[in-house]
Amino acid sequence: MKHILESIGVTPKDGCPCEDLARKMDSWGIHGCTERKTRIASSLREHQIKWSWSERWAAGLKSISNGLAIKVLRHPLNPFLGLVEEAIDQAPRYLIPFPRTRVDRSHLANEGIPDPHARLTPLPAAFADTRNLIYHIWPCAKNDNWRWNVQQLLKRIELFNGIRTIGVATDRGTATLAEVQAEFGDVRIDHWIERRNNPKSGEGVTFLDMMRTLPRDQSVTCYAHAKGVKYDDGGVPLKWTELLYRSTFDNWPMVASALSQFPMVGTFKRYGHFRLVRNHRWHFSGTFFWLRNGETFNRPEWSYLASGWYGCVEAWPANVYRPTEAACLLGDNAGNLYDSREVEKHEKELLFRESVLSADSSALTGNGVSDEAFFAGSINRGFTEWHWPCLVDTHARAAAFIRDDLKCQTVLELGSGLGPFLVAATAAGLDAEGMDVNRLERDFAISKGVMPSRYSLSRIDEFQITKPVDCVYSVEVFEHCTDAELSLIFKQLASRCKWFYFTSTPHRTTAEDDAAWGHINIKTREEWIAFFAGYGLIWDRDDLSVTEWGMVFRSE
Repeated sequence: MKHILESIGVTPKDGCPCEDLARKMDSWGIHGCTERKTRIASSLREHQIKWSWSERWAAGLKSISNGLAIKVLRHPLNPFLGLVEEAIDQAPRYLIPFPRTRVDRSHLANEGIPDPHARLTPLPAAFADTRNLIYHIWPCAKNDNWRWNVQQLLKRIELFNGIRTIGVATDRGTATLAEVQAEFGDVRIDHWIERRNNPKSGEGVTFLDMMRTLPRDQSVTCYAHAKGVKYDDGGVPLKWTELLYRSTFDNWPMVASALSQFPMVGTFKRYGHFRLVRNHRWHFSGTFFWLRNGETFNRPEWSYLASGWYGCVEAWPANVYRPTEAACLLGDNAGNLYDSREVEKHEKELLFRESVLSADSSALTGNGVSDEAFFAGSINRGFTEWHWPCLVDTHARAAAFIRDDLKCQTVLELGSGLGPFLVAATAAGLDAEGMDVNRLERDFAISKGVMPSRYSLSRIDEFQITKPVDCVYSVEVFEHCTDAELSLIFKQLASRCKWFYFTSTPHRTTAEDDAAWGHINIKTREEWIAFFAGYGLIWDRDDLSVTEWGMVFRSE
């Protein structure tokens, strides 16, 4: 419709609801607009008063010249209806095509429990900055838990700048639809879907109908629901629910980073608990997740729901995606979340993350980036969550090379960061220790099992190698240090190590990204070889276990 109106010079006026109508038409799709064409035409007629007579004449002349007039006069007494029908006819040419993706499910009959440690399979794709919401409520009247959930949602409602759809399941023991709508006040909700509650289907009574209100485009959608509404005392379920809201809604940069790599992301990922036909046997415990619309709607499995079963929506993501195609924002391979100890564990992790993201990042290190800002970048890019297993696997290859090819046993890592090498090296049987300047990354590494005594904090100007080691290991660290700082380290190296395993990116990105990551010392391969030689460390070979620019140096 917008394309047609623009073709005859009609553009939105101040106070005109055209943009809102356009969003609704996009969400209804061709079939939905066909069902509502009389209503849409009435809306256009009602708001034509905002067009001046000169604009109407100009639009009329353009419609004659481009042939539109003949098409809309198929209804001479109601040209607005003809305009709507023409928009419906033209709609297919503006649909954005997505590759059809059918998942091979021939193996599902005998599928066992998925491996929670399997490497994820990124499916990178760009998406529009349009964030839709579908949200289910069973407004159980015996307590106010559903109202508490609505308030949690309303605190975050401005996150959703696209379609907002609320599904309400009502029965004799619930609040009415009108009472639920009143709780939302004047907040924009595009679609209200009321269905009779069915205890056997749970959220499934509204789910597919809500999905059908969404645009089939490059936007993204969050599904959530009023959780814990049947528990009078709140307790653990409501604490669990609070974590779901905080993790799934409150850090959009992290969510966006995950969605750029995976078509589905969510919180509290568990494996192997549902044994259903046509299902990959994983779920987001609590059923809060995001999805990329284009990829999801182009998989035929999106419309399959194991209706008649209370957990059908919780199991639905695994109807559409393999576990390796979905990233987890918090609590990968989570345990039983009805257990307060499990909830407390994840709350502690989330509080640590939130404290980093909200901290004052003005205290800068030598490379111009604070500990808080650097660690926040690691969080938002997924290095502490969905990329963590891949980081450990990558460093495990280097650990095996150091053990088997260089025949080393003792290793000192410079710049241990989040600790993936220390985890991998220990598993490979190496006697590995590490050091870094970032206390927050050290705390994270310890949470992943690194022994505190094996990971020391030290300023560069205080760095000392107290004993000889077979190998020094440093991956993507030196680009954050000045040559003057590195000289303090290198003066001790040649006499204290046999080998040096090294990578440092030779590539500059944007000035903004380089500054955000503290990249202040980018050198070419040849420049690093000359730098190392100045301190008695000679290039021996290349190794691509970690990066394409990895090098191994030996002491003279």
